[in-house]
Amino acid sequence: MTEPISTARAEGHLNLTVGDPNYANLSANIAAARRWVEHYCAISIVTQTRVLTLDTFPVSDIVLPDGPVTSVTTIAYTDTDGNSQTVAAHLLTSYKLNDILTPAYGAEWPSTRDQRGAVTITYVAGMMAGSPETLAEEDLVSGILLVLGDLWENREGKIVGVVHSVNPTVDNLVHLYRRNLGV
Repeated sequence: MTEPISTARAEGHLNLTVGDPNYANLSANIAAARRWVEHYCAISIVTQTRVLTLDTFPVSDIVLPDGPVTSVTTIAYTDTDGNSQTVAAHLLTSYKLNDILTPAYGAEWPSTRDQRGAVTITYVAGMMAGSPETLAEEDLVSGILLVLGDLWENREGKIVGVVHSVNPTVDNLVHLYRRNLGV
């Protein structure tokens, strides 16, 4: 998976050299910092396949988490007879930073068997298009770099006497990208 931060940019941000004994952990820390920002904002920065499992179709719209959603791959469900089926026609729209899945115009969601996980929606989400440094949202990149710096400086499991919370600078940079928070 291509990360939004290249190792060269991370090296510069952290003032690292290849000879640093912890250099081998750099790629893992870049990925961890990106995942932290994704989780905090409820978004997908790198392009990835996501799966949403529901017990039944809702009466109305389905809000797909962790967008922006670029495409819906499959909408699979178990019908009332226990057979696997797919929904071929649907509509995907974005509204107020939410990606909303609805049945095709004039259609309704089908009935499902009364069981856990009767509906599985597979979709692709992500903001990034390709190689490192193609994420246009520089404030997200800066937020990832700040989280990366925090991970790098605080590698130990416990820091005595420090109260740990979200870095206010990170929050200020990325809060506008937070999605699906009941707003």
